[in-house]
Amino acid sequence: MEILITSGIPAVVSIIGFVLTYFLNKRNFQEEVTKQRLNVQLEKTSRLPYHIQELLVQLVEAGNSQKHIVKHTDSMRDLLATVFAYGSRDAILLATNMQEQIYAMQRNPDSVSPYSLIAYYILLLCQVKYDLKCNSKCNG
Repeated sequence: MEILITSGIPAVVSIIGFVLTYFLNKRNFQEEVTKQRLNVQLEKTSRLPYHIQELLVQLVEAGNSQKHIVKHTDSMRDLLATVFAYGSRDAILLATNMQEQIYAMQRNPDSVSPYSLIAYYILLLCQVKYDLKCNSKCNG
Protein backbone atom coordinates (compact mmCIF):
# COMPACT_ATOMS: atom_id res chain seq x y z
CA MET A 1 0.00 0.00 0.00
CA GLU A 2 2.82 2.34 0.88
CA ILE A 3 4.44 1.68 -2.49
CA LEU A 4 1.22 2.63 -4.32
CA ILE A 5 1.00 5.90 -2.43
CA THR A 6 4.66 6.79 -2.95
CA SER A 7 4.55 5.99 -6.66
CA GLY A 8 0.93 7.04 -7.30
CA ILE A 9 1.06 10.59 -5.93
CA PRO A 10 3.95 11.73 -8.14
CA ALA A 11 2.30 10.09 -11.16
CA VAL A 12 -1.02 11.86 -10.51
CA VAL A 13 0.75 15.18 -9.92
CA SER A 14 2.70 14.70 -13.17
CA ILE A 15 -0.46 13.93 -15.14
CA ILE A 16 -2.29 16.94 -13.69
CA GLY A 17 0.74 19.13 -14.44
CA PHE A 18 0.87 17.81 -18.01
CA VAL A 19 -2.84 18.51 -18.58
CA LEU A 20 -2.58 22.01 -17.10
CA THR A 21 0.54 22.76 -19.14
CA TYR A 22 -1.17 21.55 -22.31
CA PHE A 23 -4.23 23.78 -21.85
CA LEU A 24 -2.20 26.81 -20.80
CA ASN A 25 0.15 26.42 -23.78
CA LYS A 26 -2.81 26.00 -26.10
CA ARG A 27 -4.40 29.22 -24.79
CA ASN A 28 -1.09 31.11 -24.98
CA PHE A 29 -0.58 29.91 -28.55
CA GLN A 30 -4.05 31.11 -29.57
CA GLU A 31 -3.44 34.50 -27.93
CA GLU A 32 -0.09 34.79 -29.72
CA VAL A 33 -1.68 33.96 -33.08
CA THR A 34 -4.34 36.61 -32.48
CA LYS A 35 -1.65 39.12 -31.49
CA GLN A 36 0.38 38.34 -34.62
CA ARG A 37 -2.73 38.72 -36.79
CA LEU A 38 -3.40 42.15 -35.28
CA ASN A 39 0.24 43.15 -35.76
CA VAL A 40 0.13 42.18 -39.44
CA GLN A 41 -3.12 44.08 -39.89
CA LEU A 42 -1.66 47.16 -38.17
CA GLU A 43 1.50 46.96 -40.24
CA LYS A 44 -0.40 46.67 -43.53
CA THR A 45 -2.89 49.43 -42.73
CA SER A 46 -0.58 51.88 -40.96
CA ARG A 47 0.36 53.57 -44.27
CA LEU A 48 -3.21 53.70 -45.55
CA PRO A 49 -4.11 57.13 -44.13
CA TYR A 50 -1.07 58.68 -45.81
CA HIS A 51 -1.83 56.91 -49.10
CA ILE A 52 -5.47 58.02 -48.99
CA GLN A 53 -4.40 61.57 -48.25
CA GLU A 54 -2.00 61.58 -51.22
CA LEU A 55 -4.77 60.40 -53.55
CA LEU A 56 -7.14 62.97 -52.08
CA VAL A 57 -4.67 65.79 -52.71
CA GLN A 58 -4.19 64.59 -56.29
CA LEU A 59 -7.95 64.47 -56.77
CA VAL A 60 -8.44 67.99 -55.39
CA GLU A 61 -5.62 69.33 -57.56
CA ALA A 62 -7.16 67.69 -60.63
CA GLY A 63 -10.42 69.51 -59.93
CA ASN A 64 -13.25 68.49 -62.22
CA SER A 65 -10.94 66.63 -64.57
CA GLN A 66 -12.17 63.12 -65.25
CA LYS A 67 -8.69 62.17 -66.45
CA HIS A 68 -7.62 61.87 -62.82
CA ILE A 69 -9.54 58.64 -62.44
CA VAL A 70 -7.84 57.03 -65.41
CA LYS A 71 -4.44 58.49 -64.54
CA HIS A 72 -4.35 57.19 -60.96
CA THR A 73 -6.15 53.88 -61.43
CA ASP A 74 -3.15 51.82 -60.25
CA SER A 75 -2.83 53.82 -57.03
CA MET A 76 -6.53 53.47 -56.36
CA ARG A 77 -6.40 49.75 -57.15
CA ASP A 78 -3.56 49.28 -54.63
CA LEU A 79 -5.46 51.27 -52.03
CA LEU A 80 -8.66 49.31 -52.55
CA ALA A 81 -6.82 45.97 -52.51
CA THR A 82 -5.23 46.82 -49.16
CA VAL A 83 -8.55 47.98 -47.72
CA PHE A 84 -10.33 44.84 -48.96
CA ALA A 85 -7.59 42.59 -47.56
CA TYR A 86 -6.99 44.19 -44.16
CA GLY A 87 -9.69 46.78 -43.55
CA SER A 88 -12.63 46.60 -41.22
CA ARG A 89 -16.15 45.88 -42.39
CA ASP A 90 -17.01 49.59 -42.44
CA ALA A 91 -13.86 50.50 -44.38
CA ILE A 92 -14.63 47.80 -46.95
CA LEU A 93 -18.19 49.10 -47.29
CA LEU A 94 -16.92 52.64 -47.90
CA ALA A 95 -14.31 51.41 -50.39
CA THR A 96 -16.97 49.43 -52.26
CA ASN A 97 -19.25 52.46 -52.50
CA MET A 98 -16.31 54.59 -53.62
CA GLN A 99 -15.48 52.03 -56.30
CA GLU A 100 -19.10 52.15 -57.52
CA GLN A 101 -18.80 55.93 -57.81
CA ILE A 102 -15.56 55.59 -59.77
CA TYR A 103 -17.10 53.09 -62.21
CA ALA A 104 -20.19 55.27 -62.63
CA MET A 105 -17.94 58.25 -63.27
CA GLN A 106 -15.99 56.33 -65.91
CA ARG A 107 -19.17 55.24 -67.71
CA ASN A 108 -20.89 58.61 -67.61
CA PRO A 109 -18.74 61.49 -66.31
CA ASP A 110 -21.70 63.84 -65.93
CA SER A 111 -23.79 61.46 -63.81
CA VAL A 112 -21.65 61.74 -60.66
CA SER A 113 -20.20 64.81 -59.02
CA PRO A 114 -16.43 64.60 -58.57
CA TYR A 115 -16.94 66.10 -55.14
CA SER A 116 -18.76 62.96 -53.99
CA LEU A 117 -15.55 61.05 -54.65
CA ILE A 118 -13.70 63.52 -52.42
CA ALA A 119 -16.25 62.85 -49.69
CA TYR A 120 -15.66 59.11 -50.00
CA TYR A 121 -11.90 59.60 -49.69
CA ILE A 122 -12.38 61.67 -46.55
CA LEU A 123 -14.79 59.16 -45.02
CA LEU A 124 -12.45 56.29 -45.85
CA LEU A 125 -9.52 58.19 -44.34
CA CYS A 126 -11.46 58.80 -41.11
CA GLN A 127 -12.63 55.19 -40.95
CA VAL A 128 -9.12 53.78 -41.43
CA LYS A 129 -7.72 56.12 -38.78
CA TYR A 130 -10.50 55.06 -36.40
CA ASP A 131 -9.77 51.38 -37.10
CA LEU A 132 -6.06 51.91 -36.50
CA LYS A 133 -6.78 53.66 -33.22
CA CYS A 134 -9.09 50.85 -32.06
CA ASN A 135 -6.72 48.09 -33.14
CA SER A 136 -3.71 49.68 -31.47
CA LYS A 137 -5.66 50.01 -28.19
CA CYS A 138 -6.74 46.37 -28.36
CA ASN A 139 -3.22 45.25 -29.25
CA GLY A 140 -1.41 47.42 -26.74
